[in-house]
Amino acid sequence: MFAEQVSPFFRLKDPKVDGIEQVEGEDCYVISGASMISRKETFWISTSRYLILKYYRSLEPPEEGIIMPEMTDQQVEEAVGFMGQEATEENKRRMREMVKISGMMAEGVKGYSIELHLDIFSPEVSDEDFQFALPEGAVLRDSLFGGMWAGSQEDF
Repeated sequence: MFAEQVSPFFRLKDPKVDGIEQVEGEDCYVISGASMISRKETFWISTSRYLILKYYRSLEPPEEGIIMPEMTDQQVEEAVGFMGQEATEENKRRMREMVKISGMMAEGVKGYSIELHLDIFSPEVSDEDFQFALPEGAVLRDSLFGGMWAGSQEDF
């Protein structure tokens, strides 16, 4: 459905099938492995519907540490654009700094996260389901972040 969306499995290094387990009475393939951001990630995938019913992720970084890929200039410009900002040298510098800080913040974190996906359904959709009308009195902004990215508070 979302062709540009990256597969949730792309991060796994040496993934393996750990067997079949039930989630809420439904048989699931259990696939796990370390990833570039976590010591261990595990997916429970329905054997009949092929939906992810459960997801586990250790918050601990992988043994070799979090490997933050170096962003190309084009990727930095795209990321700045996704934030609704102009790709100025200052905004690109801020983006690189934000990526660097996020990698440092993850070091030393312990714990885990578990998501359980219940009552999943796939309704039929049409183009009309994706139409949007701006509510009366609302202001349409180019970015959710407004002037925050540039350090301005004029849009708050």
